[in-house]
Amino acid sequence: MRIPVLLLALCVLCHSALAEPETLSTERLLRQQSTAWDEAIWRKDEKAIVANIGEGFRQVDVRGHVCAQAEFVADLLDPEVHIDPYTVENLEVKVLGEVALLTGVTHMTGTYQLKPFQTYYRYVDVYHRVDGRWVVVYIHVTRVEK
Repeated sequence: MRIPVLLLALCVLCHSALAEPETLSTERLLRQQSTAWDEAIWRKDEKAIVANIGEGFRQVDVRGHVCAQAEFVADLLDPEVHIDPYTVENLEVKVLGEVALLTGVTHMTGTYQLKPFQTYYRYVDVYHRVDGRWVVVYIHVTRVEK
């Protein structure tokens, strides 16, 4: 009698330890995807940058300018722009069904036309799940003080 009860308890413990709510696994996936996309941006990996962008993509930059995918990618790949490796502070992921909001603060440094720049900004990336795959469809950036 004790053996079946112990086996049942062990199975329940193993299942609960292995089972992960979909939201948590989605958040983890989006964090990893976001980090990989940031790395693709500073590496100027056009294929990886474009692969993360969804149809109808728009970005609103710190000046309020709205650009579509072609302009966004061209700006990132501009040979006069060099972005240093960076990390995101306070990355938060909020999954809302087929849409997810990723927010954080980034301190970006690099050079433009061989002149150094640095900027701090808060952003919201809106991801949409399309055919089971998450892609960024909207970015809004706001400059913040250090």
